[in-house]
Amino acid sequence: MSKVKNQHFVSRFYLESFTDSKKRIYAFDIIKGESFDTSPENIANQKYFYDYEPLDQFIGREQTIEKALARSEAEQSVVFRKLVACLRANDVSILTKEDYRQLADYIFTQQMRTPETRVKGIQMAKEAERQLRAKGASEEFIKQKGLEADKYDPQFQQVYGLLHSSALGVIEDLCNRYWVFWSNKTKHNFYTSDHPVVGYLHNETAFEIYFPITPRYSVSIFIKDQFPNLAANHQKINELRDSENVKFYNLRILEQCNRQVYNAENDFRLAKKIVEENPSLSDPNRQRIAHM
Repeated sequence: MSKVKNQHFVSRFYLESFTDSKKRIYAFDIIKGESFDTSPENIANQKYFYDYEPLDQFIGREQTIEKALARSEAEQSVVFRKLVACLRANDVSILTKEDYRQLADYIFTQQMRTPETRVKGIQMAKEAERQLRAKGASEEFIKQKGLEADKYDPQFQQVYGLLHSSALGVIEDLCNRYWVFWSNKTKHNFYTSDHPVVGYLHNETAFEIYFPITPRYSVSIFIKDQFPNLAANHQKINELRDSENVKFYNLRILEQCNRQVYNAENDFRLAKKIVEENPSLSDPNRQRIAHM
């Protein structure tokens, strides 16, 4: 069997939910400042992105990660389409506990598998080393602990995060949070991107995970203790009628993308305005991790 060359880091079945009636999707490149229309097949992929020779040699099989993701997507796409159908029918009550587990698995995996996750990992490693040095850690100590940022392997760390058993705990934790679905009743679409699962820190402790599902539906996932006021909204469809709320979430998507934002129509006025006001976003080497 021939190797898979162009490997998607955002699932094609997911991107298809952001296409128009002609099955086209629109992209805005924040680095180039240009928009274009294309198909889900041609975006959010890189050549041999998941190929990791040490793992393949250990398993004794080519393209281990790519094939594992393909198997998972075959199951997750069924649950995802069920979710979309439920949202469009305005009734998510038929979603089962197993459905939510599959959705949590998909959301966790999608967050972990992108180029942006590798970039953030590199910056976190550099920041950790910087903090150690600022606290007076010796060169010998940093070497002994394996904390040298220039030796950090982002692909290994990504593979480790996807395959390690600790991922099961993260997935279960997501299942035990509040799931608040949003129905977009405004004239503006929800954006998605090449890194579609994003986080937002409301204050020092209260954290929200946000994931756009289609141009008209999305979900926010909240830790219950941090947002007790959302108990009545859990596993319910909640209407968004204020355009500012949609813009708020689109801003989160744009700020945390790697370089491309996607829409079901060629309308990126908000994205262009935000990049104009924040020119650092167009820098591919921009700082993602704040210095502590």
